[in-house]
Amino acid sequence: MKLKLVEPGELALIKHPPMLVNKILPLGSICILAGATFSGKTFFAMEMAKALATQDPFMGHYKIPRRGNTLFIEQDAPQHDTGRAMYAMIREKREDQLIVVNEMGLPPEDLYGDGIYFCFHPGLDLRKADDMVSIAEAANSLYTVGRWESPQVRFVMNDDGNIEEFIDTFPSNDIKGCSLIVLDTLRSLHGAEENDSTQMELVMQNLKKLRAATGATILIVHHKRKEQRDFFGSSGSRGSTAIDAAADNVFEFKSSRKTKTSKCISIKARVISAPNIEFSIISKSTADGENLKEVQFIREIDEEIPVEETQSSKEMCYTYIAQNKEGITTEDLSVWANLNGLSPKYALNIASKLVVDQRISKESFVEKGKHRVRYSVPREGTLDVNHNSKVV
Repeated sequence: MKLKLVEPGELALIKHPPMLVNKILPLGSICILAGATFSGKTFFAMEMAKALATQDPFMGHYKIPRRGNTLFIEQDAPQHDTGRAMYAMIREKREDQLIVVNEMGLPPEDLYGDGIYFCFHPGLDLRKADDMVSIAEAANSLYTVGRWESPQVRFVMNDDGNIEEFIDTFPSNDIKGCSLIVLDTLRSLHGAEENDSTQMELVMQNLKKLRAATGATILIVHHKRKEQRDFFGSSGSRGSTAIDAAADNVFEFKSSRKTKTSKCISIKARVISAPNIEFSIISKSTADGENLKEVQFIREIDEEIPVEETQSSKEMCYTYIAQNKEGITTEDLSVWANLNGLSPKYALNIASKLVVDQRISKESFVEKGKHRVRYSVPREGTLDVNHNSKVV
C-alpha cells in the first residue's frame, strides 16, 4: 500500500463536511447515540431516517440539505415491532404520494421510493470482514426512484391555432447509494467483550472502513453506563472508552429535569459546534390501532445540561458521610464510590452539591505536609435527608 501524502498548502483546501442534518450531524461521520433502555433511541434514529427520506425538517426544526437513502440494520427488536413502528411514521407521507401516483395512472413501483431500507439479519458481526463487505455492498447498491410532484396542467396553442392541454410532471433526481447507516444496537452486532479496548478497537476500526467504503454517516445506537457519570454530568457509552474515542459525534440521552415528558440530548462533536436539544417523544394512536411515535423539537439549550444524579445515589452518599462522625476524606469517598458502582468524580460532584445545599460541611486541612479535604455532617445536629433543615 502506497501512502498518500498531503502538503501543508493543501490543508487550506480542506472544507467543512457537508451536513446530513443542519447544525447537528455532518455527512460521513461516525455518531454514537447513547441512552438508557427504552429511552427512545430507536425512535430518534427512525425520525432521522424519515426526515432524510422525505427532506422534511428533522423533528420539525432542523433542515435536511438533500434527500438520501438509509440502511437501517435492526438487530435489537423483532420485525413486527420496529418495522410496523417505522411504517406508521412514514404512512401519511406515503399515502399522499400514492394519491399523486393514482392521479397519473401509473404503477406506484415505477414512481415511488421511500428511501428507507431495513435489514433484519441475525448473526451479523462487525468484527468479521465478510459481514462488513456485505453491509457495504448493500449500502452502495441502494437506489430510490425520485419523487414526483403533483401533475401540473398547462395549455399550449398548436400549429392549427387550437389550445391543447398538457400534463407535466416534475421528478426529482433519483437517489443512489447510502447517506445514513443505522446500527441498532451495537451490542447485538458483535460478539466481542465490550469492556476490552483491544476487541472494541477492532470493531470501531471496521466501522471506519465501512464509512470510507460508503461515504455514509454511521449512526450507532448504543446503551450508556449506569450511574457512573463524570464531573460534567456525562456517563458516556457503556463499555470500553475506545467506543466514544472513535466517534466523531456522541449524542447522549438525558431526562429533562423540568418535566417528566421531555428529554434532553447532549451533543459532543469534533468538527462542528452543535447545540444541546430538548425534545419530546409523543405517542399517538392511528385509526386502525397502530401506535405512532413522533419526535418533536422543544428548544435548544445553550448551557451544559446539568448533572442528573438520582435520588438514591445522592442519599447513599449523604448517608455514608452522616454515619462517619469524624467525617470522611476525598480518598475515603473515592473508595466508597468504587465499591458502590459509582464514578469517584461523580461521587465528589454529589458531595459538592450537598455542601452547596448546606447538608454537609467541607473542611480543608494539612496532614503529613499534604493538603486534604474532609466532609462531615455538622456535630450540633443531624441534617434531614430530604430537606436542608437541621434536626437537633
